[in-house]
Amino acid sequence: MKRWFLVIILALPLLAACGKADGPLQDAVLHYNTLLADGYRRMNMNQLPQAATGERAAKDYYHMAALGEGRVKMDSFLRSIDFNTIKQVADNKALVTTKENWEYKYINIDSGRGGNTLTIHYTARYQLVKQENNWLVAEITILDTDRASDAAELPFFKRPANIPQGSAPQAHP
Repeated sequence: MKRWFLVIILALPLLAACGKADGPLQDAVLHYNTLLADGYRRMNMNQLPQAATGERAAKDYYHMAALGEGRVKMDSFLRSIDFNTIKQVADNKALVTTKENWEYKYINIDSGRGGNTLTIHYTARYQLVKQENNWLVAEITILDTDRASDAAELPFFKRPANIPQGSAPQAHP
C-alpha cells in the first residue's frame, strides 16, 4: 500500500509537467486572439506585434484598414476555444489546432449602429515561431468553418451581381 502511495506521489509532478509544456503555446494563441479582437474593436493593431510576427500583424492590420475604408469596424468576442492538438515541430516552431466559437458584430463607424451578431465556429491551425524566447503567431489556416447565423443580412458579405457594366438587370418571368 505504501509503495502505491509513493508511486502516485512521485508521478504527480511528472503529470503536471506534461500539461505545463503546452502552456506557453496555448498562452501565445490566447494572447494573439485577445489582442486581435481588441485591435479590431479599437481599430488599432499597434499592440499585435506582442503576439504575432510582423508579417502576420501586417495582414491583420490591412484587413482592419479595409473594413475601416468601408466605414465599418468589427467587434468580435471569442466565446470559447478548445485546444485539439499542440505539437512543437522544432525548437522554434509549433503547430496548434483549435476549435473556436466567435461572435462578430459589424458597427457602422459614422452612425455607431451595429448590425446583427454573427456566430462562427472555426477549426483553425496556428503556426507559431519562437523569437527571443517568445512564441508568436506566424500564420493561421482555417481548416473548417460553420456559420451558426445568417451572414446574408450583412451587406458586405453579399457578392455583387454578375451584371455587365452599363446593363440593367433583366426581369425573369
